[in-house]
Amino acid sequence: MKRYYLVNTNRTHRPSEERRMLRHSQVSAQYGPKKKIDLIKEGDIVFLYQNIEGVVAYGIADGNLIVGDFEGHKDEQHLMHVDRFRIIKPPIKPSEITKLSNRVASTGVFYARTFSPLQPEVGRALLRLFK
Repeated sequence: MKRYYLVNTNRTHRPSEERRMLRHSQVSAQYGPKKKIDLIKEGDIVFLYQNIEGVVAYGIADGNLIVGDFEGHKDEQHLMHVDRFRIIKPPIKPSEITKLSNRVASTGVFYARTFSPLQPEVGRALLRLFK
């Protein structure tokens, strides 16, 4: 079953990581949240979320987890490539995402997290906005 995830680009604390994610069509997390990337499987839809701006990109996870060193610390970064990667301009604002989520699933969206699973109906509705 296809799942949908919202992954924060972490622009506030690591702007270079956000640029790398967007440039190389991938999602990543470091340190504590890194294991969340492990939950993403091949075919899952991943939305990249930028604080304040909203959803800035999306694509389909390839399912191949890559574990690497980060800032000199062994195995502290987990990342995955995203196929059919598309940058969204202008981004879908958080207020629009919240309205959509409330309308289709009567639920909110947790933006403060590095990684948030989305209800399937929210993910599908969000994806329809881009097509």
